[in-house]
Amino acid sequence: MFSYLITRLFIESFRLMPFWMLYGISDIGRFFLFKVFNYRKKVIYENLTMAFPEKSQKEIREIANKFYRNFMDVLLEGLKGMTMSTKTVSKRFRLINPEILEPYFEQGKSILCVGAHYANWEWGGALDLYMKHDSVAIYKAVKNKRMNNFIRKSRSKWGMRQISMEKTRTIFNNIEIPKFIILIADQSPSLTHLAIWVDFLGRDTPCIHGPEAYAKKFNYPLIFLDFQRVKRGYYTAELTLLDEEPAKLEKNEVTKMYMNKLEEVIRKKPEDWLWTHKRWKHKREGDKILTDYYYQ
Repeated sequence: MFSYLITRLFIESFRLMPFWMLYGISDIGRFFLFKVFNYRKKVIYENLTMAFPEKSQKEIREIANKFYRNFMDVLLEGLKGMTMSTKTVSKRFRLINPEILEPYFEQGKSILCVGAHYANWEWGGALDLYMKHDSVAIYKAVKNKRMNNFIRKSRSKWGMRQISMEKTRTIFNNIEIPKFIILIADQSPSLTHLAIWVDFLGRDTPCIHGPEAYAKKFNYPLIFLDFQRVKRGYYTAELTLLDEEPAKLEKNEVTKMYMNKLEEVIRKKPEDWLWTHKRWKHKREGDKILTDYYYQ
């Protein structure tokens, strides 16, 4: 209870904090993370070196330096977002092509949208301000129930409902209202026996099976969500149709399309992806037959 109250007070301190102060704190934080504490520096450099073997160490350092700035900005903007008004976020976050969803809403079709930990995904809840679909985001719950409820409510205040991974199936049970379902699925899977392996950034990479399984089972149009920073504190989101009938695609093709599109985005501006996680910590289990996700 005490830790929850302290955390709430800390988050509330961002309510009145002007953005110029927030980015001043971000710059200081970046210096300490990068230069003093070397926060996950080894992991970041290893990931960047593996993903971009053609780049020099100087280029890798430049990307890493820019990454730390993006990392601190997104961290503090996420905290700021928990207390930010709809009026403020609508000025700083914009969906540039909502018209792509109109035909599907008119036909009563739900959408399966795949995104990534790229730029400021934390403000993605504001997408609901630009669409007619019932928007739903799938998230991983935290262990502290009070904090989990607070995070869920704060992320839902702009209209997008938050459903924990454990309750994902409930989204697909009620199909009366067309839904816009977002999955952020670029992290490394914990269940490697359910992983789908694809070539990603030149590496043999295990991917979460959820987008593939849901896309094939429900045959919702598959859309990629691309967040981009326009300038500090201002973002756009763009939707790209990957396939209208994913159920007709070959096995694993949905995952390949998703990861290929993500790689295209990352290569254009690599510093805005989340390089701190050990994306390639799992290795393929030789010729062992992995569990078929279609039957889970």
